[in-house]
Amino acid sequence: VCPSHHLTIEYDDNNLLRVSEQDNKCSDQCNMCLSVCPFSNESRNEDFLSRSMYEETQDISYRKECGFFLNCYVGYHPNLEKRMNSASGGLTTYVLEQLLDSRVVDAAMVVGHRQGDKPYYEYTLCRNAEDLYQCTRSAYYAVQAGDVLRRIVSDKELKSVAVVALPCLCKAIRNACIENAVLRRKVKYIIGLVCGQQKTHNFSEFLAKKSGVDSLQGIDFRTKEVGRPNGNYGVKLKGNAEVEKVITFSSYAKEWSFKMFTVQACNYCDDVFAETADMVLMDAWLPEY
Repeated sequence: VCPSHHLTIEYDDNNLLRVSEQDNKCSDQCNMCLSVCPFSNESRNEDFLSRSMYEETQDISYRKECGFFLNCYVGYHPNLEKRMNSASGGLTTYVLEQLLDSRVVDAAMVVGHRQGDKPYYEYTLCRNAEDLYQCTRSAYYAVQAGDVLRRIVSDKELKSVAVVALPCLCKAIRNACIENAVLRRKVKYIIGLVCGQQKTHNFSEFLAKKSGVDSLQGIDFRTKEVGRPNGNYGVKLKGNAEVEKVITFSSYAKEWSFKMFTVQACNYCDDVFAETADMVLMDAWLPEY
């Protein structure tokens, strides 16, 4: 949303994503970036946004823990093979596939693997189911969305998109849509993912070193194996010389719960359930499921 197009988000020396002002052209009168940033005091928060969008919806309910909602469902992908290659029940991918196949949207904005050195993940646009299924499973990895959002705005052939995002990015995109009419017209659906914390690039490097994998080349979060409980999902670490090693969540559960390598802004976020999204998906790990 920067009117001067000179703000970027890049890795600093500590492998953390930071906003960089390249040419010192910020106007003292402009606060466009602050009005969109989900952790700025000047942006509209999820309570304000959700009330303005959903409060007047017929049959809407509200809970302070999760915001406005119409109903709650349990489900899973009907295709076993695709479900096994997805996170939890595979519903995120299934919903997006239906939206693409029925031409409700032209593309889905999702996080997928990136080839080469860091970052290991990035946002991409999927225009068909084949592309979509290359981007399954969760990614506990901080990514920036600015490049793809700029493509959405500039691509005249692209009329409508569905976006999958964590709660903070859902809120940021809602604020960006208020500021940018083209984005507001093109973002058809925002699908939120329940989130407790987001990890930096260093978390992946830590898991590799802890597990004895040298020169990490890539990482697959949330792999499944028959007979292993869903909650103890696997993580596949890919090193050099095609070395691969799978570890389970239980091997780093302590580091996860202690919030090691968690993005600092997560400590100040209380929007766990993506209150500004049109639909929110989470794991159904209760015993009955």
